[in-house]
Amino acid sequence: MYPDYIELLMGYKLDGVRKHHHMPPPEVLLEGTKANKGYIDAIDALTINSIERERLEKAELTSKIKSQEDIKQDLAKIKNENKSLQNQIHLIIESMQKRNGMKTEYQKKFLVSDFKKMGMYFPPR
Repeated sequence: MYPDYIELLMGYKLDGVRKHHHMPPPEVLLEGTKANKGYIDAIDALTINSIERERLEKAELTSKIKSQEDIKQDLAKIKNENKSLQNQIHLIIESMQKRNGMKTEYQKKFLVSDFKKMGMYFPPR
């Protein structure tokens, strides 16, 4: 909004040459021009309206809830992928045991500890 419009709307008198050469009609003060906005455009920013505030809070909370739901979905997807990888590792271990004839419990624990060192811990079946 044009600074002179603000002063006029606040009830101030323009000083100097401005008071004689710049006196916009009331319609211009309210509605503004193409170059400068008027009071009507500034009402939302200047007014404390509980309905508007509640609408903004609701929109903000809705977006937070949506992002939380997205995070929950991503977490569920990661858990499913993790479970699938754990099952694949168990199948690999079982196939290696069958192929290599790993019969002792010590050999099984050794193989599992190698997977743990690589950061792939999984609970035993």
